[in-house]
Amino acid sequence: LHFWATWCPPCREELSGLLALGDELRRSGRAELVAVTVDTDWEAVRTFFGGDPPAAIYKDVSGRAAGAYDVATLPDTFLLSADGAPILRFAGARDWRSDAAREVLEQHLVRR
Repeated sequence: LHFWATWCPPCREELSGLLALGDELRRSGRAELVAVTVDTDWEAVRTFFGGDPPAAIYKDVSGRAAGAYDVATLPDTFLLSADGAPILRFAGARDWRSDAAREVLEQHLVRR
């Protein structure tokens, strides 16, 4: 579960790597990425992607999702268990293409 915004420079910088990793994990059946934008304007999100956003992108229409996870700064990323319980929190931007990020996730992802 990833919280981000189009107006957040660190979010913009890390998002492509996170989306690529999310696609890889989804294809392997190991995890599903949900990237929640806190933007209030969906058109800004469409413009950011140059059209329709990837399937992993959602909008927190009510603003309750970010509040439920006490998101105070962006980006903020959570690895959740299958029942939605937080396992890990990554506050701030990460290089999701790096070996270090992948190693941390591998330690906590359940093999299916």
